[in-house]
Amino acid sequence: DVITRENVLGALQKFSLRRPLQTAMIRDGLIFWLIDLLKDPDCLSDYTLEYSVALLMNLCLRSAGKNMCAKVAGLMLKVLSDLLGHENHEIQPYVNGALYSILSIPSIREEARAMGMEDILRCFIKEGNAEMIRQIEFIIKQLNSEDLLDGVLESDDDEDEDDETGSHGVQAGLELCNYLKEDHDIMEADLDKDELIQPQLGELSGEKLLTTEYLGIMTNTGKARRKGPASVQWSGDEPLRRPVTPGGHRTGCP
Repeated sequence: DVITRENVLGALQKFSLRRPLQTAMIRDGLIFWLIDLLKDPDCLSDYTLEYSVALLMNLCLRSAGKNMCAKVAGLMLKVLSDLLGHENHEIQPYVNGALYSILSIPSIREEARAMGMEDILRCFIKEGNAEMIRQIEFIIKQLNSEDLLDGVLESDDDEDEDDETGSHGVQAGLELCNYLKEDHDIMEADLDKDELIQPQLGELSGEKLLTTEYLGIMTNTGKARRKGPASVQWSGDEPLRRPVTPGGHRTGCP
């Protein structure tokens, strides 16, 4: 768990606010890597843990991401249920959001029921604060919803920016406005650690590296929707259902 991985993971997590990059990460199997990483959360730094869980949640909001999770439903549910009881409470909104989202898949709900997920969740209702209790109640409602869909969701790659994580019509007034900020706002101050990674002699770095090697890629990725800057507003009454970044979540909520 070194500084290099933390920096890369932080960048990936912030990239996961953008749909085309979500699609690439899901396609390349990042969900499976994250699940494997989070099997032993006590070995991770708080930074790595928070950004890993937030990244996993962002990818689980997409239909393609949920379908990936369905391939390893038992392991995914075990990892998330274990994380519910982790001592780092900063990750709870992301764990709840991921769990709520993947339970829109009937096969995952079936697996969750088989492993007694409702009893596990009710244990946390007894111990949690009011906000946590409300979120878990929504998760239980999702868990017990009727099987209205087939086992696999169709791709949502051609849909609008808003994703359809409430596929069973569970709408309870979540107030999350569009907060995809300008690029310079996305990189939160919490990533600005003392720079321990130094380029070798003659090695490209920073802006020179980006403009020399990657500017062509950046300018030929096709049409990208740009939204105006806005802050995150989250009622806390139900699980997160829009992509977030840990720094943005902490600073955006009243």
